[in-house]
Amino acid sequence: EEERTHTHEVMSHETIDQTVKFIVESYQNCKNKGKINIKWFGGEPLLQIKTIEYISKQLDVHKIPVYGWMFSNGRLLTKENVSILEKCHIEGPIVIAIDGLAKTNAKLKGCTEDSLEIVLSNIAYAQDKLPIYQKPHNADDRVSSDSQQMG
Repeated sequence: EEERTHTHEVMSHETIDQTVKFIVESYQNCKNKGKINIKWFGGEPLLQIKTIEYISKQLDVHKIPVYGWMFSNGRLLTKENVSILEKCHIEGPIVIAIDGLAKTNAKLKGCTEDSLEIVLSNIAYAQDKLPIYQKPHNADDRVSSDSQQMG
């Protein structure tokens, strides 16, 4: 079984500003202006909610319309983060990947078994405010493990 490893590297403020500059210049040079599509993913994007908020505000300053969407594990979809995301042009779905029942989810995410309950509570709160989509992650691979938990 593979061990999951994560780094704690984040984009520098300089890289974030260069990214915003690239988006602004690309949009200004585009003949067919519409909403730009930004997909927030990789690791857990909500770990960098302040970066998402900053980029969104910078694009607002430049009057660049955004259609944003996200992949998340839902653990950090807190009331505070939902409030921030409501202002960040998340019109597309926030896809919440759920890795099975509580034991399987905890094992695969490297967290406690109450994590799934927290995610479901976060989804219940957020679903009236943001476009939430719950997706079983690699469901076929999890069926046997979840069946054992249930049996």
